[in-house]
Amino acid sequence: MSIYGLKRRIRMPHNSGAAVGIAVILAIVMLASPVCADMYAASWSGPGVGWFNSAGTYVKTLDGQPTGTQLAFGPDGDLYAMFAGFGGCVRRYNTVTGAVKGVVFTADPDDYISAMAFGPDRDLYVSYTCVDGDFGHRKIAHLSGPAADDPFVAQSPLIDSVWPLYGPYTMTFGPDGDLYISDGMLLTIQRWGGPSQPNLFKGDFIAGTTGMAVFGPDNNLYVGTNRYQGPYGQNPGQLIGQFIDLSGSGLTKVVSLAFNQVDGDVYAHDGSVVARFNGPDKLNAGKYVSTFATISSTEINSPRQIVFTPISPTPSLGMSNAKSLPSYSMVKIDDLVVTARFMGDTGSIIGFSIEHPERTSGVRVISTASVLRGYKVSVQGRAVTLDGERVIDTSGPDSSVTIISKGNTAASPLYLNNKAVCGGAFGAQPAVVDNAPDTLSTGLNTVGLYAKIFGRVTYVANTGNYSGYFYLDDGSGLWDGSVDASGAPISGVRCRPAQAFNGLPGPMPQENTYVTALGVVGVQKVNGHNARYFWTVSWKAL
Repeated sequence: MSIYGLKRRIRMPHNSGAAVGIAVILAIVMLASPVCADMYAASWSGPGVGWFNSAGTYVKTLDGQPTGTQLAFGPDGDLYAMFAGFGGCVRRYNTVTGAVKGVVFTADPDDYISAMAFGPDRDLYVSYTCVDGDFGHRKIAHLSGPAADDPFVAQSPLIDSVWPLYGPYTMTFGPDGDLYISDGMLLTIQRWGGPSQPNLFKGDFIAGTTGMAVFGPDNNLYVGTNRYQGPYGQNPGQLIGQFIDLSGSGLTKVVSLAFNQVDGDVYAHDGSVVARFNGPDKLNAGKYVSTFATISSTEINSPRQIVFTPISPTPSLGMSNAKSLPSYSMVKIDDLVVTARFMGDTGSIIGFSIEHPERTSGVRVISTASVLRGYKVSVQGRAVTLDGERVIDTSGPDSSVTIISKGNTAASPLYLNNKAVCGGAFGAQPAVVDNAPDTLSTGLNTVGLYAKIFGRVTYVANTGNYSGYFYLDDGSGLWDGSVDASGAPISGVRCRPAQAFNGLPGPMPQENTYVTALGVVGVQKVNGHNARYFWTVSWKAL
């Protein structure tokens, strides 16, 4: 078998503001998502994944396969649906539009997938049975998560076992980081070591029962109508007692349940009716409150699992947090100045850069907000690493761009030589290559800062769109691993095409001419390495 014994088995695609006195602060909030918790339901059989709004009203059935037997929200805020069975797959959905964003995992036709969960490391784990000549062999595949530079690629499996893992039904990671697997064949809920303890079986956490298990906000484990002592209790795995009282609900059984972070209550369903019960921190915990939704067979046939949209925690403040916190952490940065705006191939806005007025730090923002250089803004979004560069993504839930004021004067650019472009590692922002593949950059980190660089144009790749680039070398002789058609190394800093007045790519400079370029320091993957990339706004011949 190839990479960690997984690649042969899995086909992996690569794929209010207000007026204050006379000084009026203009605050326009853009792209903000309301705080709500929609519900999604997966079925045993088609039609697939049902979307219900926060009032329990059916919205639509998501595109994709006819069934969606298990659901999970990823650290990126997207919804992931596992379609169980031979040759099953995991699809990724946009929760704003409901559109499918792609398939992140596909099993071979003779392998059966049955469960999935996101781990504490934000990676994706999928259970599957190797049937082809290896009946009874179970694995928990480990895939790099959406925050990785190269996501959904097979890693060493978390579990590779013939026994005691027999029939994984569902799985979830506990507050202790361990993996809890409901084994539908052995009627147990097993406890296995998490990502830091692969293949470590810690015994049956609960014996004699199985079903969809979910950890509550009290860190206890809920299965059906019952609550069990969680891993931090005095008697882990022991039955605390029946939690959900079905009296008056109309439910006769619980197929699965889910906690709603907005109201703190627990919702359970019997295959057609979803009922709301008081959460564990409320008076009359577990008592029936009301019917939330009734699911008809034309909407979702035989619902198996329900989940609610998770609510983002209070964002951390400050630029340093954006650069140092784990990927997909929510961050908020106030009163920063826009230094440049960037357009895509169709002339539409794809983002902008912001920095402190004293030019100590900056960051690029993924956004379609209509802002201009000199605007003062506040930004809330998720800190992510895209193509090797740490940025703030405001395209997801609970994200916003707020214009505080207009017409300010943005800071003038920093003049940087080639080696000072990017600098060394800072927090989650990695260093780049000085000389590929082993020599890395050092010094003060300048990623995200508005700057001016200069040099001789050593190479031009003119594609007619923003995938093109040119290289500037000021004599530093930096090499990111790129070569020309003859195989000769291309030295310098890779630069994005400048923007014309209409936002489309402007003319490219000529090779062997000397130019200055104005733009923002960035990073891009080049030949598998983190390399210098200059987000050019304009250039001028010397």
